[in-house]
Amino acid sequence: YEGLAGGQSLDIDTIKKKLNYKLIDKIHDLKTARLFEFCVAAPFIISNKTKEEIKISRNYGKIIGKVFQIIDDIHDYENKSNEFINILNIITKDEALKRCHDYELEAETLREKIIPNNAKYFLCTVESMPIDKHLDFVGVDEIQMCADHERGHIFTDRLLNLRGNKLTMLM
Repeated sequence: YEGLAGGQSLDIDTIKKKLNYKLIDKIHDLKTARLFEFCVAAPFIISNKTKEEIKISRNYGKIIGKVFQIIDDIHDYENKSNEFINILNIITKDEALKRCHDYELEAETLREKIIPNNAKYFLCTVESMPIDKHLDFVGVDEIQMCADHERGHIFTDRLLNLRGNKLTMLM
């Protein structure tokens, strides 16, 4: 099993097999992590960045993909939409969220290596907004997400605490 198709095939083949963390992690790695890896690395490849920058971007994408898939598994499990191939069949929700936290710490280290110090702007989700930087402009789209029970606390935090030096736009 290799690549996205291999991950999907493994996912389908696993429905009737006994699950373990190593197998679930491999499915996450081959499917979602590989997809995110490509999406993050493609701009670095196209713009002829160094091999090291491309390597860092690929690793960053993989980590973000794994976090996404774990969170997606949690949502699926809680909504009873896909209980078969799910990380929560192997570990507890708290353990899964701890893994996400650990991945996010690793991602932060990589992000610091690929974001230039003199960046003029950032386009990112509210979860990955650089809250330690002083920016002339801060724009938050979908601010109504403050009411969302899953992600609302992050939007609310940005609404209350993050301001541009010259302009803040909440859309």
